[in-house]
Amino acid sequence: MTKWYPNRYDEQLGIFVQKHAESVAIYHDVALLYVMSDPQLSQPIQIAKNNTSKGFREVVIYYQSTNYTNSFLHKIANMWRYLRAVQMGLKLLEKQFGQADYIHAHIFLRPVVVAYYLHLTQKTPFFITEHWSGFINGQFKERSFFSKKMIAFLAKRANGFSVVSQQLKNAIINNNLPTPTHIIPNVVDIAPSLSIFNKKKPIKIVDKNNSGSDDNGSIEKDDNQIIRFLSIGDLYDEVKNISDVIKVVAQMIADKIPYQFEYHIIGGGRDENNLQQLALQHHLLDKTVFFHGRQSNDFVLEFLPTIDFLIVNSRYETFSVVTAEALACGKPVIATRCGGPEIFVNAQNGLLVDIDAPQALKKAILLMLQNHQNYNPQQLADSIIKYYNRQTIGQQFIDMYNNTP
Repeated sequence: MTKWYPNRYDEQLGIFVQKHAESVAIYHDVALLYVMSDPQLSQPIQIAKNNTSKGFREVVIYYQSTNYTNSFLHKIANMWRYLRAVQMGLKLLEKQFGQADYIHAHIFLRPVVVAYYLHLTQKTPFFITEHWSGFINGQFKERSFFSKKMIAFLAKRANGFSVVSQQLKNAIINNNLPTPTHIIPNVVDIAPSLSIFNKKKPIKIVDKNNSGSDDNGSIEKDDNQIIRFLSIGDLYDEVKNISDVIKVVAQMIADKIPYQFEYHIIGGGRDENNLQQLALQHHLLDKTVFFHGRQSNDFVLEFLPTIDFLIVNSRYETFSVVTAEALACGKPVIATRCGGPEIFVNAQNGLLVDIDAPQALKKAILLMLQNHQNYNPQQLADSIIKYYNRQTIGQQFIDMYNNTP
């Protein structure tokens, strides 16, 4: 059970939970239940998925979100509808598979409450995996007294409690919560086509003028003289700080540095329009800076071989899957010291800079423009694939289940 999961509005949300499920499915039969509100739904409850894909049974249910102006009534009504949808999903799965041997809930709070209820009523061991950066950035402290107490209560009673990084474990401890029992990282994928270390592949860019474009309104560029770098993530600038990268790119253009380059951005979210406007103000939009919107994980993995290096300019990360995915594709990385990228990035595969340090970022980009071709792609990939593949991560979960108190 999970609070986040790829859905009709966001194909990347909780993709790491999907990969965790795939990793466990190598060793056990797995069924995953995800319930989400949908304000545009025309019926009370809709079972959107009930099929086996990626090696496990996947049930996705949407419920109609209320539009009450009273916030208390809105929360109560939505909670009731959530629980009805969960009950429907659980009955469906129990009819298909019988009672579960383990319940594994990802991300506080609702899925963990349901997992604990099943633990009490069915005597089923339950486990928790947490991914939320709110324990790091102070958002947890802003939660209600009841919510914080419930999280502590549930974490203490779980048969196993895992997090994806040491930084997240430290943050949970610093919030006076029970210590996680395991650190089990995220799964890292590599590009489907393993000619990733060859000459860069062509890239498709939306042709806003629709001149010389294909049927999808895109043009294909295959200029290997152009150095391409990329950022990926939710365009929530307070966290990802894409705006500083755009400003640094503008400075480099103004400085007339002797390199042809492009900056590509994959992701969508609250600040997407503002960031596009910033690029437009600097006369960079669709010339040097290109936005690709929200995309699937498959799109990302196909896109990575077309770039020369990745930039992660975040203010905090609990893990940073995109950093590891870029390295697994043989691409060096520039990243901030924001918690997650330091797990992977070192002098042999990239450059680390401080948070909110645009001049240091600019210096790092200039160095990477000069030296990106000097990194050994196979060594970069081997250092990631060895430790973060599905089989290895799946076995770590099995070890956690087998060590049930």
